[in-house]
Amino acid sequence: MSGPDNIRGIDYQVWCSLLLVLTSLTEGEAGFTHLQVESLDDEGEDLAFESDHGRRVQVQIKKMVEGYNWTPATLRSTLIRFASYPATTESLFLSDGSASRQLLPLKKFLEGETELDADISASVCDETFSVTQLQSLAGRVRIQTRHFPSPIEADPAARVRMEVERLIASGRFSVVSRPAETASRLWETLFAAAREGSLLSRTDLVREFANAGLRPVQSHWAVYPIADKYYEHEYPVARASELLRNGGLVSVTGIGGSGKSTFLAEAASVAAQSGCVFRSNAATPSD
Repeated sequence: MSGPDNIRGIDYQVWCSLLLVLTSLTEGEAGFTHLQVESLDDEGEDLAFESDHGRRVQVQIKKMVEGYNWTPATLRSTLIRFASYPATTESLFLSDGSASRQLLPLKKFLEGETELDADISASVCDETFSVTQLQSLAGRVRIQTRHFPSPIEADPAARVRMEVERLIASGRFSVVSRPAETASRLWETLFAAAREGSLLSRTDLVREFANAGLRPVQSHWAVYPIADKYYEHEYPVARASELLRNGGLVSVTGIGGSGKSTFLAEAASVAAQSGCVFRSNAATPSD
């Protein structure tokens, strides 16, 4: 790669690394306890997350200039490296480059969704990488291509940088300046750690980020809750519709997206079927 391409590529790698680190910090105690920021070059891994319960995640980030269209063959050297790690190690491959259709079956196998078949092994295995090595990676490798690709050729990190700023402003952190300014200082902190190949504890990293103007917060005041279950209304639609028919007042409260409007619409529909007429208080323009 040329000098400018290499600089832009490293910029993308650092922003991707920063996004992964910030995302892990939002996971609280379930996240990493140590972080190894490594070479950021074409040889070694870029990040390694470790936790006290033995989980280790190796991350390899490749710039688009290193692979415009990733195929099983072009990923072979990366998979060889992943296979050299202990069997308990998880691996993540990220790139803003695209993937060929031939990569999809391999991706599903590596993520544990499908079994290894002859077509998959033929696409990636050769004298340097055996079927046994490939089988050892099943269920512990994730491949993410088109990872926040930028529409600006001269600025490959544009979209991932915006995602970092969005995460900083999401309410999971407190900041002392604008998200863009804080993000730039965090980039400098992580880049310095990469140059030194630093092994940082979670405590060390939080302290370094605090010096850059960012702290994780316990109360996510600006984060919408995610509903993972559906609960039926404690107050039945039939009872609400009866109140409406009798001229009663129905007050419905709840968080955004919990179904308040749907509940009232159902109650009004049932009441209307019994002859109840609803009239809007909004003024209508005269002829």
